[in-house]
Amino acid sequence: MKTCSLLWLLFLPLFAHGATASGAGSDSLAAMDWTGWRVSRIATIGLRHTKPDVILRELELREGSAYSDSLLAEDANHVKNTELFARMVVSVSPDSVHHEVDISYAVSERPRYMVYPVLDFGDNLSTSYGAGMLHVNLGGMGRQLFIEAVTGDVDSYSLIYRDPWFGGRPDPVYFELQRKEQDSDDDSYSYLTHLVKIEHEHRITRTRKTRAVVSWREVRITDDDTIERRTVNPSGLDVYGSGGFSLICNTTDYYADPHRGANCEFAFGGFSGGGAHQPEGVSAGASLATYRTLPRLPDLVFAGRLASACTYGRTAEYQMRYLGGKESVRAGASGDWSGKSLAHGSLELRFPFVERRVYFNHIDVGLGIVLFADGGTIWRDTYSGRTLSAGGFGIGLRVFAPFVQVVSLDLAWTPGKGAVFHVSQGQVF
Repeated sequence: MKTCSLLWLLFLPLFAHGATASGAGSDSLAAMDWTGWRVSRIATIGLRHTKPDVILRELELREGSAYSDSLLAEDANHVKNTELFARMVVSVSPDSVHHEVDISYAVSERPRYMVYPVLDFGDNLSTSYGAGMLHVNLGGMGRQLFIEAVTGDVDSYSLIYRDPWFGGRPDPVYFELQRKEQDSDDDSYSYLTHLVKIEHEHRITRTRKTRAVVSWREVRITDDDTIERRTVNPSGLDVYGSGGFSLICNTTDYYADPHRGANCEFAFGGFSGGGAHQPEGVSAGASLATYRTLPRLPDLVFAGRLASACTYGRTAEYQMRYLGGKESVRAGASGDWSGKSLAHGSLELRFPFVERRVYFNHIDVGLGIVLFADGGTIWRDTYSGRTLSAGGFGIGLRVFAPFVQVVSLDLAWTPGKGAVFHVSQGQVF
């Protein structure tokens, strides 16, 4: 997962003036039952740069269909998940004579583009910094473009393009180009990576989708003294393509601060360079996450996740999996506890600290607190060979913000290692 800290997000609350409570994602649902009534009209209000089709294409309730409170709530979540709007209010106007309803979506658009600083605190106290530019509404259709340049312990240039409705369907397509140069965890060598990746999602239903990924990667090792130990290719150049397929099933709204439900993912893929000294193998993984609330504490969320993954075949050192890191046992850095297969689990207790508010020009930011515990086991080979188990616990801060969804700051601790700090974009589960 891409890791960056959009530092400006952390300081917006300090400069807020005249802030008003945000209605992002709030729905004005009716008290009386209009189930089955005909939807006569759907209106959009407040659009300045976004085309109405961006809202209308996310809806199950269309003009002429039968009204349902549950479908309206689902539609509102899908509109909110476009990440284009800081506030949204959905209203229903009934016509009891003709048994019809009018539905209106009143929105306040977020900024279309932004220039931002990048500060990445990697594992093992590495630091990188730079700048990025994003445009999240190309052509008024919700298409996204990210450009970043980063230097420091990691030098990288990235370009990412995302089309959320490819070919007239809700099937997002991602294109990524990246050039990245960094040192190994022990600073004994460095490697340069060029990456081209295409990712496509296909929505089977609103809660089930598939994901296909194809990529091409070139890795150059720069230290001749350790070349044979660090790469499977004695020439110091690994060139290989990879492909993967995932099945994702959700019973909760993942990006809308899920309170109850579950989601799972099964993934399988392979990689090959087509030569005797190139990386070649297969990989597989699975994860299951669940979310629960207490009836008397609706804002308190208990979340848990179990995950396992393995790789089989001819792999280079940089392809190893790591049990320590922001995506597994947070009390370990990414250079700790490496192997070809692992299994781990996490528990989190989440509660809001500052509800989402609107600052300045339609920018909404909220804060949440997380208490967590992680644990897992890693195998040096494919579920065999030398093993190591590790665990830890800690506290985290979640910054809910436009365009990045969540910025996570986690402070973890484990006996014998002490404290480890992680900053990352998004939530693992």
